[in-house]
Amino acid sequence: MSTWDKVQGVLLRHNLRHERGDMWRCNSPYRATADGMSFTLNISDGEHGVWYDHAGADNNTPVKGTLYELAKYLNIELPAISPAAESKRAYKNLAEYAELKGVPESAFTDMHWKSELVTVTKRPAIQFPTRGGLRWRFVDGKAPHFMSEPGYKRCWYGLQKAVEMAKALNKPLIFANGEPSVVVGQFYGLPVTTITSGEKGNYPPELISQLKDIYGGEITIALDCDYKGSASALKLKEQLMAAGFKVKAVDLALGDKGDIADFCKLHGKSALEAMDKLNQLIVVKEAQQPLPPASSPASTVEFCSDLDALKTYIDEINGEAPPQVPPLLNPYTFLHKYGGLGHIIPAGKLLYFASVSGGTKTIGFETGWEAYQDRGIHSIVYSPEWIDDRGAIEMAARSVQRAGGVSVNDMMLNSLYQQEQQFKLKTNVGKALESLSVSESISKAVQLMKRPGRVFFIKNPGLSVEKLCAGIEAKCDQEAANGVVIQAVWIDFAQLLWLENPESTGRLWIEAAIGLIKDTCRRKNLVGFISSQMRKDDAELAKTGGKLSADMMQWLSDQQANFILAFVPEVDINGKRLMWVDPHNPERKVGKLRGRIVKNSLAQLPDEEFEIPVDFLRLTWMQQKGA
Repeated sequence: MSTWDKVQGVLLRHNLRHERGDMWRCNSPYRATADGMSFTLNISDGEHGVWYDHAGADNNTPVKGTLYELAKYLNIELPAISPAAESKRAYKNLAEYAELKGVPESAFTDMHWKSELVTVTKRPAIQFPTRGGLRWRFVDGKAPHFMSEPGYKRCWYGLQKAVEMAKALNKPLIFANGEPSVVVGQFYGLPVTTITSGEKGNYPPELISQLKDIYGGEITIALDCDYKGSASALKLKEQLMAAGFKVKAVDLALGDKGDIADFCKLHGKSALEAMDKLNQLIVVKEAQQPLPPASSPASTVEFCSDLDALKTYIDEINGEAPPQVPPLLNPYTFLHKYGGLGHIIPAGKLLYFASVSGGTKTIGFETGWEAYQDRGIHSIVYSPEWIDDRGAIEMAARSVQRAGGVSVNDMMLNSLYQQEQQFKLKTNVGKALESLSVSESISKAVQLMKRPGRVFFIKNPGLSVEKLCAGIEAKCDQEAANGVVIQAVWIDFAQLLWLENPESTGRLWIEAAIGLIKDTCRRKNLVGFISSQMRKDDAELAKTGGKLSADMMQWLSDQQANFILAFVPEVDINGKRLMWVDPHNPERKVGKLRGRIVKNSLAQLPDEEFEIPVDFLRLTWMQQKGA
């Protein structure tokens, strides 16, 4: 039985009657002698609605409230709600959205949310401004539910007012999960603020500094009641305590995914008092269910007519509509002169990079995704040889070395030194870092954190292709809901892939595995970069000057790739890398790769080989300009 069913049973004693649509009317249950039928209710569903007493203001009784507030007044037990799933439905307009949140439309328009819907990427949305730029809340019920304008920067939302409220009330500042919770929370008198673009386990350092400039009091973290929310809350608590704040994270005691807005609907005007009584969040709530396989068949076959396609083409070429899935520039500028996918890459394409073992494939990929980071493009990386369930610290160390910080080797020597000191070992192999090197490297790391693009490393080693694809798709959806659009995936390297049941495919297992990855790239509009080892005999042939070709790739078929770059380090007669003086810095040497494009869709295939300089001190392919 729903809350509305229970409330109806009580209101029948107050002459409840149905007027029209979602509207009901009765005598006010707040006034024993009421007989003017001035009490109206607008019911959205069994758990959501608002009421208004047109005569209440003259009798010192409430004049408006939510269904849950009324149920509490009538001593009706409230359910353990799971409201977030319901809030992901479609809405007609801002007024209906506000109604579900338990506030009047004016609560949102007072914070400059537009009443009139706008169209963004051909979807209806509510537009609202923030200091970092425009944001949109889509109302069609589809994911992603939020989106930011291009070049958007995360920022505080509602901070100044929340700080003023916290100081006036002598209450902690409350951190919530998103902008709607700030609107609802402040409407109900809670000093709520958030950082835009979704719930994350840490805040950018510059935003923490902005907070410290205007506030030094206590903080309460009250994020969503689910696995992600509780995990993020505990991580955020650590970050804020390290910054010098007195912090507690609380359990809102709601159903799965319940948030501050739902808490306010539940407690109404007593929400602030109820907040003070919440228990501290101690452990992360139970993890989410396993991801479904990415390869499950679609329930329907979708079609698009040529008229639709041509209309979209006309809108885009006229500039009347932005492209829904813009292409990417190839991150390797020295390939641009060859055209085709060497220059511009449409979404859904796969690019292979083939070389010998130790051929700098990982260095090349790092060069590529960091070039994307500098352009504000987000990537997913699966590189099990460098990342495991402890984290991506090795990749971080390589990134700092690339930026001019301490080398990975010196960092490892420092780790050995610390171990020797801790356990009083007499190996004397380790070497302590100088304090200047440490401070400079930390400074480099902080600067790298400010890049506009992010890389999401997959920590789990040894994933099957099915689980890998499911994880990639889930991460794309998760970040898209926060306004972060992932556009590239990097897999280093193909020979680490495996299928859970290769016999069921009826085809070569690696072709089936790459097929699943390509399907994921098409579904999520990703550009896929996959590195491959060369076959052993072909690798020896390539190192001794043999012509680079696509059939050197171990197991892989060139038919599944849209672009293939083969390369090999230049070595001496003993197989040792040859080194040359760096033309930009005569005091150090660089290596060279001999490279050749062996497949390039949309462009004529060049026959010539070219050189790719490698800076081993900075672990990077040196990016020459294209012609």
